[in-house]
Amino acid sequence: MMMYDTTGQIRFHSLASTAYENAAVALLVYDITQEESFEVVKYWMNELKEKAPKDILIFVIGNKLDLESQRAVSRSLAEKYAQENDAVHLEGSARTGEGISEIFQEICASLSRVEKEAQL
Repeated sequence: MMMYDTTGQIRFHSLASTAYENAAVALLVYDITQEESFEVVKYWMNELKEKAPKDILIFVIGNKLDLESQRAVSRSLAEKYAQENDAVHLEGSARTGEGISEIFQEICASLSRVEKEAQL
């Protein structure tokens, strides 16, 4: 399994296209304290909808949950956006580890469900 981290930068656009052409999962990570980073998620969501496999699992991940007091992107907004785009919204903190295990458990559980459905 190959993993790419394009850091959301548009200059990595051509690399990203090849990275997700056979991807099973995409993690679109934004900083809950920066509205601009959430706007970048919208760009990448559109890219995935256009170019990624139709059955790709998309997770919209809010990072920096440890900075809740500085939140600029509401949880409800992000959850609504994810739901409207057939994605799952989760939050965590890479710094403290809060929610990280749950994020990866949800990703694994989702992959397992898809695999079981494909076998039916």
